[in-house]
Amino acid sequence: MTQSHRSLQAHARTAFAVICALLLIAPLFFISQIILGALGLPEISPFGAEGRNILAHTPVFSLVAPFLRAPLIGLVLILLLRRSNWTAVVFMIATLIHLVSWIIILGNAYFTLPTGYLTLALEAAGIYLLFRYPHWPGPRAEAAARASAVSVSDR
Repeated sequence: MTQSHRSLQAHARTAFAVICALLLIAPLFFISQIILGALGLPEISPFGAEGRNILAHTPVFSLVAPFLRAPLIGLVLILLLRRSNWTAVVFMIATLIHLVSWIIILGNAYFTLPTGYLTLALEAAGIYLLFRYPHWPGPRAEAAARASAVSVSDR
């Protein structure tokens, strides 16, 4: 593996981490709105009375999805830092949950936020990075590669 390819791989990991951090924003926002609605405090919500209509007409799976996605995306960040092979699997599960809940919520006439499109774009960029750079070696593999490169150059 060339030095420039390793550099691109390192930047891809950073870009993927930023994408995951951005993907955490929407579910956390929707969790806060669901909790405000459940507590009967829609006046605190930026949607006001319209927020009550949105929650009343949202299917249960779409209400549960942010509570599933937020921990999964957090887990993706942890797995990415640990350079686990499960990073892609957990990211795909979180993406699938978003796709299903977003398709379901499109039937809600009161829900008009464009966040689903932005989230899909971020997920597509994340999937691209996962497939373009499928192997993000751990620190031990990088140290072994450097050691072997040094031993080859000493000959």
